[in-house]
Amino acid sequence: MFYKPSDISREVETKIEDAAAENEGIDYLTFVSDGELTLDIHLGEEIFILKKTKKLVFVITNASPLWREDVRRNLLKANYISLKVDAVSKQLWKRINRPQKDLQLSAVLEGVLNFSEESKGIVVGKTMLIYGVNYYGKIERIGEFLAK
Repeated sequence: MFYKPSDISREVETKIEDAAAENEGIDYLTFVSDGELTLDIHLGEEIFILKKTKKLVFVITNASPLWREDVRRNLLKANYISLKVDAVSKQLWKRINRPQKDLQLSAVLEGVLNFSEESKGIVVGKTMLIYGVNYYGKIERIGEFLAK
């Protein structure tokens, strides 16, 4: 658990009220965190709570836990999801993302594809390019994957 859903609900309601008082519009309520937010056991409940505000819910994730059905199920509740896909080759993926040793790129990529097929929301991919890293022939492969 990252936060209590009731705390998030209360804080967001306050921010929505403050924005309305200042005549400021809200496009999305966005989930982003210092860690991988899809690992929060209450994410699905939190998205559900925020959707009650009638605002669109946006989630930014590094996509690594999408191999898990429960994570995909929770994310399906969001309106807009940004998935980070920096590589489709194991060597480049390990260099850029330094994943936990038990995490498998093939499972992550399969999870991304499964989620993209299941989602009724807007799903976008983002890719981080690092100066000094040799991407020769790899950018095209990332693009081909994201096109799926």
